Amino acid sequence: MEEFFNYLFITLYLGFTSWLVVILVIWSLLWKIVALWKSARNGQKVWFVAILLIPTPGLLEIVYFIFYSEFSKRMKILLFAFLLVVVFVLLGILGYTQQPVIDPPLSAVSYKPHGTPSPKGNRILGIDVNMAEDNDYDKAFALAKSLGSEVTSLSINWKDIETAPGKYEDPGGSLAIANVYYPQKSKLALYVRAVDTASKMAPADLETVPFTAKEMAERYLKMIDWVFTQIPDVELLFLSVGDEIDLMMGDNKESYRDFGVFLKTVREEIKKKRPGLSVGFTATLYGLTKKVPEELKALNQYSDMVFVSYYPVDERGGMKEPSTIAADYESLVKRHPGRTIYIEQTGYPTSPFLKSSEAKQREFVRETFRAWDTHRSQIKYISFAWLTDLPQASLDAYKEYYGTSDKNLLEFLRTLGLRTHSGSGKDKEAFRAIQAETHVRGW
Repeated sequence: MEEFFNYLFITLYLGFTSWLVVILVIWSLLWKIVALWKSARNGQKVWFVAILLIPTPGLLEIVYFIFYSEFSKRMKILLFAFLLVVVFVLLGILGYTQQPVIDPPLSAVSYKPHGTPSPKGNRILGIDVNMAEDNDYDKAFALAKSLGSEVTSLSINWKDIETAPGKYEDPGGSLAIANVYYPQKSKLALYVRAVDTASKMAPADLETVPFTAKEMAERYLKMIDWVFTQIPDVELLFLSVGDEIDLMMGDNKESYRDFGVFLKTVREEIKKKRPGLSVGFTATLYGLTKKVPEELKALNQYSDMVFVSYYPVDERGGMKEPSTIAADYESLVKRHPGRTIYIEQTGYPTSPFLKSSEAKQREFVRETFRAWDTHRSQIKYISFAWLTDLPQASLDAYKEYYGTSDKNLLEFLRTLGLRTHSGSGKDKEAFRAIQAETHVRGW
């Protein structure tokens, strides 16, 4: 029924505006004909040309009659008043018919999840927490918790921990802080990265040592044992030893086999001490389904589950429509039948530079939960990156880290947040969409 009334409204609206156009054309034509006749008769060539060439809906013609007609003073006053009325009416019509079509904010619409939401069950939600300009982490963490977040993440590169052979440091005190802050508050997704995106993150003396070398696994295991001593009270959801590794390895099949030697040894040894801890690596959804699916599928036999990063980016670096999420998820689960899947980072920027918006990010959230419901038996964890947009200082750090000034990438990173950065931050529409989606499912 709602669709019917929407259709009726649109039909009447279009019909109304069409008739307005017809009336305006006739109105303008009549005034123009009379004014041209009058100015020609009076030999007023300038007025004749102006009236002929300047397209006004009767306005210029009425002005002409006010000044050059033989009407009485009273009639000219009435004509001038009529002119003002016509101007205001036309402005009103134009303002009504030419309003830009924009997506209404979430607060102004009745937000409804797609389809019939499935109960939460044993699914886990994570939010990658970062701070707004006010640097209030407690507030940021509480906001993530209000969305239903049960997990946050901590990412450290191996070389930043092992600064020299056998010498370990806690970069920025992040491990100590985590051990104090997160117990009883949140599970931790821990990334101690031997590979991060396009780069190997081993200590300097191991930079050129292949992953097949026994020393690589031995050194990593000693380092990770030290890490565990720093966070004895933290409940870990998983340990990832490499993040988006396919970005570094590309289509080099040998690289995946070499990393598999390292991963197999590391996982087996960690599981002897922590049998309940899930260990693996992260790859992009594109790599898992299109670029090197067979190589990554083989590598995933040494991973407790399939860890995935997913951002709907096309091959040219632009954002795909949120409606493509369903097909991407379908492709992923079909490639890994029976495997538990963790989508450990996902997000959608809001930058207009990327032809995106808050409305598209909101729809991304809606489509994500819809696809998650469909594949809830396999996909057990989804984490959104990240809570808050990035400040310029963070962007500068990413520029240096990745060695790039590509505006597409920087705008992508800057606007991934579910909230804005300025001041104490403001909720974007996607933030409130997640609230609605999690609430209806029982988070």
